[in-house]
Amino acid sequence: MKFVIRFIEFFKLKNVRFKKRVRGGVWMELGLEDHIERNLAWYGEYEWAEYLALCQFLVEGKVFLDIGSNIGTHALLIANQFPESCVYAFEPSPFIFNRLARNSSLNHFRNVQIHPIGIGSEDGRIPLFISDASNLGMSSFRVPENGTGEKIEVQCLQLDSWVRDSKIAQIELVKIDVEGAEWQVLQGMQAVIRAFLPVIALEVRSSLLSRFDKSPADLYELLQRFDYVPFSVLANGELIPASWGQEADLIFFVNSKSLQKFRLI
Repeated sequence: MKFVIRFIEFFKLKNVRFKKRVRGGVWMELGLEDHIERNLAWYGEYEWAEYLALCQFLVEGKVFLDIGSNIGTHALLIANQFPESCVYAFEPSPFIFNRLARNSSLNHFRNVQIHPIGIGSEDGRIPLFISDASNLGMSSFRVPENGTGEKIEVQCLQLDSWVRDSKIAQIELVKIDVEGAEWQVLQGMQAVIRAFLPVIALEVRSSLLSRFDKSPADLYELLQRFDYVPFSVLANGELIPASWGQEADLIFFVNSKSLQKFRLI
């Protein structure tokens, strides 16, 4: 990837944008400056193993929530793979949301709804600190390493509030990748957990969680109270039991009542 970055810089291609059909059959508008877009442009995929793992928990007609959807890599692939499913994508950064909206429109999916809001522990408007163009997805409710110094106020809701107001009747799978604010999202979705026992796929990174004075153990302990069991993802998308506090781009937490259903025991 270092060679790719040097190639982009040498030929001054940072501002070039183009459409590409990525692995999984989804069209996306991409550039070469942002981390995720650059990987999709060069390799045609991003976090493919995690996508394969997500697919194991869905069938047609089910509901997937993508919290911290970024440009829609997972949300749109799932929507394409399961056209009778319902996909709800949440992205609070207006800069990224515009790209998510563009990618969604390119594919004309009828089973995707996108929402320009954050999901957290309380309802209200809170500051979002903007990251630079090298990795727009690092924008966070705490100052990111690649912060620009800019911050904007965005609407944030508890997932419990959104589900209640939207009259959502079922949720099978929730992906949460919110740059360290995962504990806050879990705090605001406890009614959802009790009602639906969804599979929850979480980014678990101590370097990000520490900005919110949290640790991987806090996530594991919270979900253990609801009788969830953690699994990590192999390169082929296979799930194996995770060790306590294990970190990864996504750790899958499955309620013990669902382990047999998903053939995890």
